[in-house]
Amino acid sequence: MYCSKCGKKIKEDAEYCNKCGAKLSKSAKNNIKESDYVPEKTEKKIEQVAKEFGEGIERVGKRLEKRFDKTSEGFNQWFDQTFGIFGPLIWAFLALIILRIIIWGMNNIEDDYVVVGGIGDILYENLLLIFGLMVVSSYSTYLLRKYKKQYKWISPAISTAVFVIILWIITKILIVIDIEEDIPILTSIASFIESYLVIIFIAIILISYGFMIVVTPFEKK
Repeated sequence: MYCSKCGKKIKEDAEYCNKCGAKLSKSAKNNIKESDYVPEKTEKKIEQVAKEFGEGIERVGKRLEKRFDKTSEGFNQWFDQTFGIFGPLIWAFLALIILRIIIWGMNNIEDDYVVVGGIGDILYENLLLIFGLMVVSSYSTYLLRKYKKQYKWISPAISTAVFVIILWIITKILIVIDIEEDIPILTSIASFIESYLVIIFIAIILISYGFMIVVTPFEKK
């Protein structure tokens, strides 16, 4: 039998619960079953197990993150030492090859999905520009990794410029989707973005450098 108040297991002939002191009437004792009550201890055990499980998952996640960061750092060091200043250019060419394969796949399904072919055409028309962005981004990451103190104040401007140009390419894609799928709002969005590209660039620059100015004094800490 179990106490109806605290869930403590009690003797069948007990008049009072030896844990909480609740008085047990005969009718109450006769009606109480284990299935009628979830003991507090069981609830606490479930909570404890869930908490320990969550903490265990968090520890595993942190270990995996540290291991990944260490492996990534080791690979970057090996790659920089092996290929030197030409490393970023190699990454850009690899990304270009992958993009060219994607565009080729888009063009192959153009008969079934015209809009996909249209997007592929936009990417192909701007392929040289996209390759330039890849080169700039790769070298920006390389310089930030190798010369962080000297380059960190230039990096936000480069990253923002790359982002704004990509945003401009996206506007062209939105227009193509509107032409093929008749979604006028996409052209409106594209026109709005194009009109405010300069303002977007300036806003992101100000936010980036403002954040760096605030955070820099605390970097050592």
